[in-house]
Amino acid sequence: MKDSSDTYHEISAHAPFGGDKKSGPGRETHKSMLEAYRQKKNIYVSLNEAPLGSSELVDPCFSTYDIEYFRYAGKQMTNSELFKTTQLGPYTLKNRIVLPPLTRSRSSQPGNIANDLMATYYRQRSGAGFMVTEGTQIEPRGQGYAWTPGIHSPEQIQGWRKVTDAVHAEGGVIFAQLWHVGRVSHTSLQPGGEAPVAPSAIRADNVKVFIETGPGTGTLADPSTPRALSTKEVKELVELYAQAARNALEAGF
Repeated sequence: MKDSSDTYHEISAHAPFGGDKKSGPGRETHKSMLEAYRQKKNIYVSLNEAPLGSSELVDPCFSTYDIEYFRYAGKQMTNSELFKTTQLGPYTLKNRIVLPPLTRSRSSQPGNIANDLMATYYRQRSGAGFMVTEGTQIEPRGQGYAWTPGIHSPEQIQGWRKVTDAVHAEGGVIFAQLWHVGRVSHTSLQPGGEAPVAPSAIRADNVKVFIETGPGTGTLADPSTPRALSTKEVKELVELYAQAARNALEAGF
Protein backbone atom coordinates (compact mmCIF):
# COMPACT_ATOMS: atom_id res chain seq x y z
CA MET A 1 0.00 0.00 0.00
CA LYS A 2 1.30 3.44 -0.88
CA ASP A 3 1.94 5.97 1.87
CA SER A 4 -0.98 8.36 2.19
CA SER A 5 1.19 11.31 1.16
CA ASP A 6 2.07 9.49 -2.06
CA THR A 7 -1.57 8.71 -2.62
CA TYR A 8 -2.53 12.35 -2.12
CA HIS A 9 0.20 13.51 -4.47
CA GLU A 10 -1.05 11.15 -7.15
CA ILE A 11 -4.74 11.88 -6.79
CA SER A 12 -4.27 15.63 -6.58
CA ALA A 13 -3.20 15.55 -10.22
CA HIS A 14 -6.60 14.24 -11.26
CA ALA A 15 -9.86 16.16 -11.35
CA PRO A 16 -12.45 14.59 -9.03
CA PHE A 17 -16.19 14.61 -9.75
CA GLY A 18 -17.60 18.11 -9.51
CA GLY A 19 -14.40 20.11 -9.90
CA ASP A 20 -11.17 20.72 -11.74
CA LYS A 21 -7.63 19.99 -10.57
CA LYS A 22 -7.36 23.09 -8.37
CA SER A 23 -10.86 23.86 -7.22
CA GLY A 24 -14.50 23.04 -7.74
CA PRO A 25 -17.80 22.41 -5.96
CA GLY A 26 -16.78 18.93 -4.84
CA ARG A 27 -13.26 19.70 -3.63
CA GLU A 28 -13.89 20.10 0.11
CA THR A 29 -16.04 16.99 0.21
CA HIS A 30 -13.32 15.02 -1.51
CA LYS A 31 -10.71 16.33 0.93
CA SER A 32 -12.85 15.10 3.82
CA MET A 33 -13.14 11.72 2.14
CA LEU A 34 -9.38 11.66 1.72
CA GLU A 35 -8.84 12.27 5.43
CA ALA A 36 -11.15 9.35 6.18
CA TYR A 37 -9.17 7.29 3.70
CA ARG A 38 -5.86 8.25 5.35
CA GLN A 39 -7.13 6.86 8.62
CA LYS A 40 -7.64 3.56 6.86
CA LYS A 41 -4.50 3.75 4.72
CA ASN A 42 -3.63 0.11 5.30
CA ILE A 43 -6.88 -0.96 3.67
CA TYR A 44 -6.46 -1.67 -0.02
CA VAL A 45 -9.58 -2.98 -1.64
CA SER A 46 -9.04 -4.13 -5.21
CA LEU A 47 -11.82 -3.86 -7.75
CA ASN A 48 -11.46 -6.78 -10.13
CA GLU A 49 -7.88 -7.08 -8.84
CA ALA A 50 -6.90 -4.15 -11.05
CA PRO A 51 -4.06 -1.83 -9.99
CA LEU A 52 -4.71 1.78 -9.09
CA GLY A 53 -5.50 3.82 -12.17
CA SER A 54 -5.71 0.77 -14.42
CA SER A 55 -7.27 1.43 -17.81
CA GLU A 56 -8.76 -2.03 -17.55
CA LEU A 57 -10.94 -0.93 -14.66
CA VAL A 58 -13.29 1.91 -15.47
CA ASP A 59 -14.11 4.65 -17.95
CA PRO A 60 -11.73 7.64 -18.12
CA CYS A 61 -14.43 9.80 -16.47
CA PHE A 62 -13.33 8.37 -13.11
CA SER A 63 -10.31 10.06 -11.55
CA THR A 64 -7.64 8.11 -9.71
CA TYR A 65 -9.07 9.39 -6.46
CA ASP A 66 -12.58 8.27 -7.39
CA ILE A 67 -11.25 4.76 -7.92
CA GLU A 68 -9.37 4.78 -4.63
CA TYR A 69 -12.40 6.07 -2.75
CA PHE A 70 -14.60 3.38 -4.31
CA ARG A 71 -12.15 0.83 -2.99
CA TYR A 72 -12.29 2.29 0.50
CA ALA A 73 -16.08 2.57 0.46
CA GLY A 74 -16.35 -0.96 -0.88
CA LYS A 75 -14.42 -2.26 2.12
CA GLN A 76 -16.87 -0.59 4.47
CA MET A 77 -19.79 -2.19 2.63
CA THR A 78 -18.48 -5.75 2.63
CA ASN A 79 -21.18 -6.94 5.00
CA SER A 80 -23.98 -5.01 3.31
CA GLU A 81 -27.13 -6.67 1.97
CA LEU A 82 -25.94 -5.43 -1.42
CA PHE A 83 -23.26 -8.10 -1.47
CA LYS A 84 -25.46 -11.06 -0.57
CA THR A 85 -26.46 -13.51 -3.28
CA THR A 86 -30.04 -13.70 -4.42
CA GLN A 87 -32.16 -15.57 -6.95
CA LEU A 88 -33.68 -13.99 -10.04
CA GLY A 89 -35.71 -16.62 -11.86
CA PRO A 90 -33.21 -19.23 -13.04
CA TYR A 91 -30.23 -16.99 -12.27
CA THR A 92 -28.24 -17.01 -9.05
CA LEU A 93 -26.91 -13.49 -8.71
CA LYS A 94 -23.56 -12.99 -6.95
CA ASN A 95 -24.83 -9.76 -5.37
CA ARG A 96 -27.73 -7.30 -5.55
CA ILE A 97 -25.96 -4.58 -7.52
CA VAL A 98 -27.36 -3.84 -10.98
CA LEU A 99 -25.82 -1.99 -13.91
CA PRO A 100 -28.71 -0.13 -15.58
CA PRO A 101 -28.92 0.67 -19.29
CA LEU A 102 -26.46 3.42 -20.23
CA THR A 103 -26.34 4.69 -23.81
CA ARG A 104 -22.70 4.64 -24.99
CA SER A 105 -22.97 5.17 -28.79
CA ARG A 106 -19.86 3.07 -29.41
CA SER A 107 -21.03 0.62 -32.07
CA SER A 108 -18.96 0.00 -35.20
CA GLN A 109 -19.92 1.72 -38.43
CA PRO A 110 -21.39 1.10 -40.85
CA GLY A 111 -24.05 -1.23 -39.52
CA ASN A 112 -24.37 -0.25 -35.82
CA ILE A 113 -22.59 -3.43 -34.75
CA ALA A 114 -21.53 -4.28 -31.18
CA ASN A 115 -17.73 -4.58 -31.07
CA ASP A 116 -14.66 -5.48 -29.01
CA LEU A 117 -14.72 -2.16 -27.14
CA MET A 118 -18.27 -2.85 -26.01
CA ALA A 119 -17.33 -6.40 -25.00
CA THR A 120 -14.54 -4.96 -22.84
CA TYR A 121 -16.90 -2.39 -21.32
CA TYR A 122 -19.41 -5.00 -20.17
CA ARG A 123 -16.74 -7.50 -19.14
CA GLN A 124 -15.23 -4.87 -16.83
CA ARG A 125 -18.59 -4.52 -15.11
CA SER A 126 -19.48 -8.21 -14.88
CA GLY A 127 -18.98 -8.10 -11.12
CA ALA A 128 -22.51 -6.69 -10.83
CA GLY A 129 -25.32 -9.05 -9.92
CA PHE A 130 -26.68 -8.48 -13.38
CA MET A 131 -26.43 -5.92 -16.16
CA VAL A 132 -28.90 -4.48 -18.64
CA THR A 133 -27.37 -3.35 -21.92
CA GLU A 134 -27.71 0.01 -23.52
CA GLY A 135 -30.77 0.25 -25.74
CA THR A 136 -30.39 -1.85 -28.89
CA GLN A 137 -32.80 -1.02 -31.66
CA ILE A 138 -35.02 -3.80 -32.98
CA GLU A 139 -35.09 -2.36 -36.53
CA PRO A 140 -33.44 0.49 -38.46
CA ARG A 141 -36.33 2.88 -37.79
CA GLY A 142 -35.96 2.33 -34.05
CA GLN A 143 -32.77 4.39 -33.77
CA GLY A 144 -32.82 7.80 -32.08
CA TYR A 145 -29.14 8.38 -31.37
CA ALA A 146 -26.11 8.06 -33.61
CA TRP A 147 -24.00 4.90 -33.33
CA THR A 148 -26.27 2.95 -30.99
CA PRO A 149 -26.14 -0.81 -31.64
CA GLY A 150 -28.91 -2.78 -33.28
CA ILE A 151 -29.99 -6.39 -32.97
CA HIS A 152 -31.82 -6.94 -36.24
CA SER A 153 -29.06 -8.04 -38.63
CA PRO A 154 -26.86 -11.17 -38.61
CA GLU A 155 -23.76 -9.00 -38.16
CA GLN A 156 -25.30 -7.28 -35.14
CA ILE A 157 -26.22 -10.61 -33.59
CA GLN A 158 -22.64 -11.80 -33.98
CA GLY A 159 -21.38 -8.54 -32.51
CA TRP A 160 -23.51 -8.99 -29.41
CA ARG A 161 -22.25 -12.56 -29.14
CA LYS A 162 -18.78 -11.10 -28.45
CA VAL A 163 -20.30 -9.18 -25.55
CA THR A 164 -22.23 -12.05 -24.01
CA ASP A 165 -19.28 -14.45 -24.38
CA ALA A 166 -17.01 -11.96 -22.58
CA VAL A 167 -19.50 -11.47 -19.75
CA HIS A 168 -20.32 -15.15 -19.33
CA ALA A 169 -16.60 -15.97 -19.22
CA GLU A 170 -16.46 -13.84 -16.06
CA GLY A 171 -19.52 -15.52 -14.57
CA GLY A 172 -21.70 -12.47 -15.21
CA VAL A 173 -25.39 -12.16 -16.04
CA ILE A 174 -26.51 -9.79 -18.78
CA PHE A 175 -29.86 -8.91 -20.37
CA ALA A 176 -30.50 -7.03 -23.61
CA GLN A 177 -32.64 -3.90 -23.56
CA LEU A 178 -34.71 -4.04 -26.74
CA TRP A 179 -35.94 -0.66 -27.85
CA HIS A 180 -37.65 1.34 -30.52
CA VAL A 181 -37.43 5.09 -29.96
CA GLY A 182 -40.55 5.88 -31.99
CA ARG A 183 -40.92 9.60 -32.53
CA VAL A 184 -37.76 10.48 -30.58
CA SER A 185 -35.65 10.33 -33.71
CA HIS A 186 -34.44 12.39 -36.64
CA THR A 187 -34.71 12.05 -40.39
CA SER A 188 -30.91 11.73 -40.63
CA LEU A 189 -31.13 8.54 -38.54
CA GLN A 190 -33.97 7.03 -40.54
CA PRO A 191 -33.67 4.78 -43.59
CA GLY A 192 -33.79 6.94 -46.71
CA GLY A 193 -34.05 10.10 -44.62
CA GLU A 194 -37.75 9.47 -44.04
CA ALA A 195 -39.81 10.71 -41.09
CA PRO A 196 -39.68 8.72 -37.84
CA VAL A 197 -42.69 6.54 -37.06
CA ALA A 198 -44.99 6.97 -34.07
CA PRO A 199 -48.58 6.35 -32.90
CA SER A 200 -49.46 9.92 -33.91
CA ALA A 201 -47.89 12.56 -36.13
CA ILE A 202 -46.94 14.75 -33.18
CA ARG A 203 -43.35 15.89 -32.76
CA ALA A 204 -41.66 15.13 -29.44
CA ASP A 205 -40.64 18.21 -27.47
CA ASN A 206 -38.54 18.78 -24.33
CA VAL A 207 -36.13 16.11 -25.57
CA LYS A 208 -33.12 15.93 -27.86
CA VAL A 209 -31.73 13.30 -30.20
CA PHE A 210 -28.07 12.82 -31.09
CA ILE A 211 -27.15 12.91 -34.76
CA GLU A 212 -23.91 12.40 -36.68
CA THR A 213 -22.42 15.52 -38.22
CA GLY A 214 -19.27 13.89 -39.58
CA PRO A 215 -17.00 10.88 -39.04
CA GLY A 216 -16.86 10.41 -35.27
CA THR A 217 -18.58 13.74 -34.53
CA GLY A 218 -22.15 14.58 -33.63
CA THR A 219 -24.50 17.03 -31.97
CA LEU A 220 -27.81 17.18 -30.16
CA ALA A 221 -30.81 18.11 -32.28
CA ASP A 222 -34.57 18.45 -32.02
CA PRO A 223 -36.55 15.38 -33.10
CA SER A 224 -38.18 15.43 -36.50
CA THR A 225 -41.95 15.37 -36.93
CA PRO A 226 -43.03 11.72 -37.25
CA ARG A 227 -45.66 10.09 -39.38
CA ALA A 228 -48.45 8.07 -37.82
CA LEU A 229 -48.32 4.30 -38.04
CA SER A 230 -51.27 2.36 -39.40
CA THR A 231 -52.88 -0.36 -37.28
CA LYS A 232 -51.29 -2.93 -39.57
CA GLU A 233 -47.85 -1.39 -39.03
CA VAL A 234 -48.30 -1.47 -35.25
CA LYS A 235 -48.92 -5.22 -35.46
CA GLU A 236 -45.80 -5.55 -37.59
CA LEU A 237 -43.78 -3.72 -34.95
CA VAL A 238 -45.00 -6.14 -32.29
CA GLU A 239 -43.62 -8.97 -34.41
CA LEU A 240 -40.34 -7.09 -34.83
CA TYR A 241 -40.00 -7.06 -31.04
CA ALA A 242 -40.63 -10.79 -30.95
CA GLN A 243 -37.98 -11.35 -33.63
CA ALA A 244 -35.54 -9.14 -31.73
CA ALA A 245 -36.07 -11.29 -28.64
CA ARG A 246 -35.25 -14.37 -30.70
CA ASN A 247 -32.17 -12.59 -32.03
CA ALA A 248 -31.10 -11.77 -28.47
CA LEU A 249 -31.31 -15.42 -27.51
CA GLU A 250 -29.21 -16.29 -30.54
CA ALA A 251 -26.69 -13.66 -29.43
CA GLY A 252 -26.33 -15.38 -26.07
CA PHE A 253 -28.52 -13.23 -23.83
